Amino acid sequence: MKYGLYIVAGLLAVGACQPKPAHNMDSGINADSALQEHILLEDNLRGTAFEDLNIDNKRLFIQYNQPVEGYTVTGVCFPLAGYDRDREHEFVGKAILHFESEDNHFDIYNEYFSDSTLYYVNEQSFVDGQVLHLDYLPKKADEYLGYDTPFFFQDVDFDGEKELLVNNWRCGIRHSNHYEVYKIEDRKARLLTAPPFDEMDDSMTRFDSIQQTIRLVEGSAVEAYERTYQKKCRQTMQGSQVVSEPYWELAGARYFYNDDYKEYVRQGDSLRLVRETKGGYDDFWKE
Repeated sequence: MKYGLYIVAGLLAVGACQPKPAHNMDSGINADSALQEHILLEDNLRGTAFEDLNIDNKRLFIQYNQPVEGYTVTGVCFPLAGYDRDREHEFVGKAILHFESEDNHFDIYNEYFSDSTLYYVNEQSFVDGQVLHLDYLPKKADEYLGYDTPFFFQDVDFDGEKELLVNNWRCGIRHSNHYEVYKIEDRKARLLTAPPFDEMDDSMTRFDSIQQTIRLVEGSAVEAYERTYQKKCRQTMQGSQVVSEPYWELAGARYFYNDDYKEYVRQGDSLRLVRETKGGYDDFWKE
């Protein structure tokens, strides 16, 4: 259950960017032998390296009390040092999470790790080497994307298989949560970096499993954009076989700036302007 060194490089390359049921957070100082395998940054990486990362000169170990979708989840977390806090004990950190099941295991870097208890409820300070035994916060039954939870599994590409969504806490639009989406296949977790999976958050992303569309919205009272992606299928060749493969197409878009409003729909290889008004804000946000 050891992490690859490539994760350290990924951690050092990243700059800086904020949970209601109770956790069970033990206050033990010494990590047990299994969690000690998560130690990646040794003494020679402390000091300057930690200052560059904007994290405290400490590391905490994470162990979830419950399995999640068949995975035992452990990890190591480096609390952020320099961000504005509304409460003294708000907790956000850079974490490496290890997922392990009977037939699979993989590691995920979580740039802004927290949940609704660690952020909104926690009242304790943490010390270097402490083990956090955490109760997992699942997403609510009526949520498509989970707000309170640090990670969850959900089918977001309409293929019948659940993807892993990792929550970058309060890093979306207007302090919403931004998600990184991982496809679990061939015993690996593959980050999905193409639209619409690269800009999902819990406030402005809408799913339609019937039409197989995902709608992404970003903006303000002055300027806003909306893009609707639809899942399509095309034929290609694999060796001597004709096979079908899914892809995502930009099916339509809407935009406003001040009083100008424009709406586009796809026709063939082009996006055709189908509506243009001076309604601006009202025309955009009434949809």
